[in-house]
Amino acid sequence: MILIVEDNPFTHRLFQYMLDKDYHLRMVSDEETALIMARRARYDLVLMDIHLGTDRTGLDAMLSIRDIEGYEDIPVIAVTAYAEHLGREKLLELGFDEYVPKPFTRRTLVNAIERMLEARKNRDGTPSRHVRPSDTIIEYYRNYWNSWPEEA
Repeated sequence: MILIVEDNPFTHRLFQYMLDKDYHLRMVSDEETALIMARRARYDLVLMDIHLGTDRTGLDAMLSIRDIEGYEDIPVIAVTAYAEHLGREKLLELGFDEYVPKPFTRRTLVNAIERMLEARKNRDGTPSRHVRPSDTIIEYYRNYWNSWPEEA
């Protein structure tokens, strides 16, 4: 089961079109609903938009989901147009497991999902490598992302 956190209805339809045949999807538009859903069910993976159209970003939502018991090791993939500005390394440093740049193809998306699911399956109970970034870094990127226009 994949939890998709994305505020754009067009992108919801795109995810559904690209993934619905191969995966069970639950799509939500905001952090609050994502947290409710994550507490109700165990998802295998989360696809997270960065710009959620509120003061809270996908980074905030990812960190909140990681605070839920059992979600410390669930892969979270950033799906974002911001990757070209930040770079893959920064997104991984912030705690995401992978990123898929927008615009994306079905192949790119499915490859990232399969890599993350396979890596989790092969981990065999080893501890998570996720380290919560400092509040200073979180605030810097929250402000950075919130300064971008809605379309990004």
